[in-house]
Amino acid sequence: MQTDGVAAMSGFPAGLDPLYRDSLARVIGRRDWEQESAPLMGLLSVARESLTETNLKNFSGFKQREIKGRLAGLRPFIEESRTPRAYRFYHQSVVRR
Repeated sequence: MQTDGVAAMSGFPAGLDPLYRDSLARVIGRRDWEQESAPLMGLLSVARESLTETNLKNFSGFKQREIKGRLAGLRPFIEESRTPRAYRFYHQSVVRR
């Protein structure tokens, strides 16, 4: 099941669109893509380095507790480094260079 927000995504590498859309639709489901997931995924997709929760909070305007919740929902797509704790996309094909 795809949401309108997930269906409206564009710009993924050629041939991977269906895979990413299906994966996102399964994980995000009926949640509000535009409000909950897109802002953080957008930041992670253009970052040249992993971003800390503080970076994500400062760049997105979300509160700290909102960042934690939204990151938890994106776990299948991101990886976390420990020192310092920071996040980036698991698969670098999503990152815009």
